[in-house]
Amino acid sequence: MLLEFSCANHKSIRDEVLFSVVAGTDTAHAEHCLTVGRLNVLRSAVIYGPNGSGKSNLLDAIAAVRGWVGGEPVIQTPHKLAEGQTSSYDAQFLVGGTRYAYGLCLRGGVVDEEYLYAFPRDRRVMLFERASSAVTPGDRFGAKIAALAGGLPADRLLLALPQADAIPPLAEARRFFTETLVPYRLDDRQPDDDQLDAALAILREDAETRAAVCTILGMLGTGIRDIRAEGDEAVCVYAGFETDLRREESTGIRRLVGFLCPLVDMLRDERVLLCDEPEANLHETVIHALLDTLRHTRPDSRAQLIFATHSTALLDLDLFRRDQIWFTELRPADRSTELYSLAEIRDVRRDENIRQGYLTGKYGGIPMLDHDFTRLFGSEEVSADG
Repeated sequence: MLLEFSCANHKSIRDEVLFSVVAGTDTAHAEHCLTVGRLNVLRSAVIYGPNGSGKSNLLDAIAAVRGWVGGEPVIQTPHKLAEGQTSSYDAQFLVGGTRYAYGLCLRGGVVDEEYLYAFPRDRRVMLFERASSAVTPGDRFGAKIAALAGGLPADRLLLALPQADAIPPLAEARRFFTETLVPYRLDDRQPDDDQLDAALAILREDAETRAAVCTILGMLGTGIRDIRAEGDEAVCVYAGFETDLRREESTGIRRLVGFLCPLVDMLRDERVLLCDEPEANLHETVIHALLDTLRHTRPDSRAQLIFATHSTALLDLDLFRRDQIWFTELRPADRSTELYSLAEIRDVRRDENIRQGYLTGKYGGIPMLDHDFTRLFGSEEVSADG
């Protein structure tokens, strides 16, 4: 499970922001939490903010670290007013009963710092620290880590080396990023067809996922009883007829099928699903049902959903705790992202209509517009025929 993530100098995020899914002092909705040792960890969190405020960039930063640990090229994307300065990324997460802390700094497009700590029984154990090309291994697995670090390229993370899988704590940390974290549609350039192709590949090979996806499709009232995926073909089976999923089904159905596979995977295999604007694929009532499923899934499940949205229908203290709701907004002076949770705002009552409060700007995180757009077009009424 993800515990917290912080970053600085990543796209619109200039000063360090901290996102945490460790439960605060709020006692509402205890079913939203999983207790692991001394920690109470939230199963879901939602991020609100106007267009361009940086809510997607926070998820992008998490996904970037995932990609770098998985072996993708390390590319620094600093704030426009902080080019040439250090970009930092730090994450804490749980694997089994052990808490890990992993972080890195980039400067000039290369790795300036990197570290990995484990906290067995809440006692910090250094696994390695890196300053530029110099790696200092901890006492545990020291010789193996020193051998691994020999000749490490300046633009490559030590944790990204496949040989790290031979060292158990490094392998656990690496798998958290590459397998447990699942980004979904965080890149707007990724075509819907790619998501559908990935989903169909799963449906062809995994009968359990296919059955679960078809069950959910039935519960959503689509009428789809089965999806038959063979080779390059995909067929939706209804009562009395069939359709070609790619050519005859609506964009909404194709997106829904593409989304349900990672969703089922998250719930079944206890992954952390990162999603930007799921309402583009699912109706608000479906998201409500998903969140309700997370609330009432088995008590020891480590599945997590972290998503950014514009859907104010989900802003409800009957649905979320205050520490599950986050906001982003831009600082006018330098167009940089500020991140904070509803729990940090004073005097928010438990019976408060937070949707109304958000829409009126009480908590920030929403563009406050002058709605008199008619001034742009003159004061006279324009006739229908011009």
